[in-house]
Parts: sequence; C-alpha cells; structure tokens
Amino acid sequence: MRFLVSLLFVFAMEASAQVSTGSDGWQSWRIEKQPGGGEMCCYRSGRKAGCELDGRPGHHQAPMAAPDGQRFARIYARMQDDEVLDLHTFSDSCPVTTSTPINDLGLVDNADSVDWLSARISDRNLDEVLLAISVHAGDKALSRLKTSAQPGRSHREREQAIFWMAQHRGSETRQLITDVARSDPSYRLREHAVFALSQLGNVDGIDALTAVLADRSFPMNSRKQALFWLAQSDSDDAFAVIDGYLDP
Repeated sequence: MRFLVSLLFVFAMEASAQVSTGSDGWQSWRIEKQPGGGEMCCYRSGRKAGCELDGRPGHHQAPMAAPDGQRFARIYARMQDDEVLDLHTFSDSCPVTTSTPINDLGLVDNADSVDWLSARISDRNLDEVLLAISVHAGDKALSRLKTSAQPGRSHREREQAIFWMAQHRGSETRQLITDVARSDPSYRLREHAVFALSQLGNVDGIDALTAVLADRSFPMNSRKQALFWLAQSDSDDAFAVIDGYLDP
C-alpha cells in the first residue's frame, strides 16, 4: 500500500509540473493529447521516420496519419533568452534527433502549457503555436482557438485557428466554422472556412459541405466552394450529393 501511495504521489507531482524554460536550447514536455487525432511525425516515402529538429525551422512536415490512440503529445521549443526560436509538436512516440541535448520537463499541466504558448504567439511562429495549442485536450485550448478565430484578430491568425479547430476540435467547432462561412465580411475567410469544413472528417465533412451547398442563405462563393470540395473528396456519399443536383 505504501508503494502504491508513493507511485500516486510521484504521478501527481509530475502531472502538476509547469513549463519552466529558463535555459537556452531545446526544451521538451508532454501534454495530454486531444483524443481522435492521428500520429504526428515525419514521413519519407510514406513511412514514419525520425524528425531532425536542428534543420531550418519548419522544414519538415508532421502530417496527420491514421489515429494513433496515444494519450500524450510532445512539444519541442528551442529557446534563447526566453524567446522561442523554433517550435514543433509531435506524437510522444515520434523519434527526434538533435545535435544538442533536449531538456525534458516531463508531463506538464495542459492549462499551463496553453498559457505558456499563448503568451508567445508572434507573427513569426503563429502557425506552429496554434497547431501546438490545438493538440492539447481540455477547454482551455479550445477557448484559446476560439479567441484567435474572432473578428479583430489578423486574417492569418483567424485562418490558422479555424483550420486547426477543424483538424482537432471539429465536433465542437463545426457551427462556429459554418457561421464564418455564412457571414464573415472577408471573402477569403469565408472560402477558407468552407475548406476547413472539408477537413472535419469524411462523414462530418460531407454533411457540413452538403448543408452549405443546399442553403441559399449562404453567399454564392461559399456554396461554390462547398461544391468544389465535395467534388474533390473521394467519397460515394459526396458523389451521390453531386449526382442528385445533376439529375434531380
């Protein structure tokens, strides 16, 4: 019993750790991952390969593959004088290599990790930070993404927030994204929102696009984009929708 209590105490201490990146160089920590995402790693010729962190920032891809069922993801931040020089997010199982040591901070509380990332959003790292936030499980990450998608933020920030919401929080944000596609003043953002709906997943994406196409209250450009992305999808359901319009 004493051993079990000790284990629980150690786990609680680890889970309540905070992001502390006072040192320069690569810092890494684990966070609880939003369920349902795919494996995030680097791929060569369609096969998972290790990611080299010391190359040009953003030079490697981290595509979403088949769902990996993992509970954790890992954040890598290269720091200098408390400034983020480079940031990457991978599945916890994804192997990485660097020419310098990585300081492992352990398992960090998700809310603390989101706060740390949010405080370091800049024009230079906007895409990477919003991707990292979107992978976090919990309400704090979702709230941060919704804030970044609101009018008054830069077009690029809103665009990235909408895209990553669709990728990782689609069931919770489908209505928000649909509202942008319907009534946002920006022509470009309406088009982007329809594209984001196509990323919700096969069934949800087809349903969302079909709803936009069928609703005459949407701007014509949004409905045209919905038809375009339906035609691009490799789906019998999408073909049936298009066929119904061609041969009612």
